This record gives sequence, structure tokens and C-alpha cells, in this order.
Amino acid sequence: MDDDDCLLSGGALDEYKEHPTIKMLAEQSRDCDYIIAPIADNRMFQIINSFINGEITDEQCKHCLAATNLGMQYIFISEKAVSQAKLIERCYISDNERVCILMKSWCKEVADE
Repeated sequence: MDDDDCLLSGGALDEYKEHPTIKMLAEQSRDCDYIIAPIADNRMFQIINSFINGEITDEQCKHCLAATNLGMQYIFISEKAVSQAKLIERCYISDNERVCILMKSWCKEVADE
């Protein structure tokens, strides 16, 4: 099993792994040093599952996904990309914010079990 199979195997999107668009994106990204893509969260997966289960239309799905607007994530794939990355901003959080983040993370882990 190669990396492309790992991304889609065993999940709700499994039936799409042979789709021409998915194959094209996997092929085009094979030699990339980094990828910039929208951030996904649990809401996004719930929206996609609602579409897959026929609960919402493709247009409703697109509208809902656009409304999540979580920003972009940067995935550094190669050593070259990692070695060229530069920290441009450092944000500090208070002790209360840190506890809140840890609690949310812990609650998500418990919910996922």
C-alpha cells in the first residue's frame, strides 16, 4: 500500500480513491516539497459525511464547507522544505488559555475513543 492508499483507505471517502480527480491530485503532488491546503476540522468531516449519506445536496455541501473558513495549513513534505521554513511569528498564550486548549484536546481524544 502506498501513501495515496493510506490517505483514503477504510474511511467514508474510500469509494472515491479511484476517482480521476483524486488520482490527478495525488500524481501532481507526488514530487512536491510542500502543499498548502484548507484546514479541516470535525465540522468539515460532519458536513462531508452528511453529503455522502445523502442528507444534503452538493450545492449545500459546497456552501457549508465555504462557510467553515478555517484558513490554510502548510504541509512540509521534504527535508528541503523543512530546512527552508522560517519562524516569522511567535505567539504566547496565558496559563488559562493553555489549560483551555489542553482540556479541549483531551475532550476530543475521549470523544474519539
